Amino acid sequence: SEAFSELEKHNFSCRNLSIKNSLLDIRYNGSKINDTDLEVLERYAPYITWLNLSESQLKKNHVKRLSKMENLTRLSLQKNFIDTEAITPLLYLEHLEILNLHSTQVDKNLFDLIKSMNSLKKVFIWNTNITSDQIKNQKDQFNSIEIIGNLE
Repeated sequence: SEAFSELEKHNFSCRNLSIKNSLLDIRYNGSKINDTDLEVLERYAPYITWLNLSESQLKKNHVKRLSKMENLTRLSLQKNFIDTEAITPLLYLEHLEILNLHSTQVDKNLFDLIKSMNSLKKVFIWNTNITSDQIKNQKDQFNSIEIIGNLE
């Protein structure tokens, strides 16, 4: 409860995924995340498995801090002004299964990046700089990753 209170002071809502374990589902509810908010979040990095930082004005240097969250399985970064280069530090997340990047500035170079993410199962990329044709041309290379976006 002390951890929840500290996180709530920094505009995070959090809940345990189950009574039997200490893994957390955390969402940022503020309008602009800052370094202090992320420092507090980092204190609980080993326990965070789901993280939603959508519409938080996340910056490139902020994403680098997320690579410390080794148990992260779901990450929502939608509606932030970040590009493919900014998410490169996510390669260190060995358990990441779902990555939501819709309404960001990622481009076709994302395909090369996610090829290295062995645990990734689903990526959302609609409303990005990736065209429907680019997605169609890459689909065959991703048997284990479901790519969702821009398809008619």
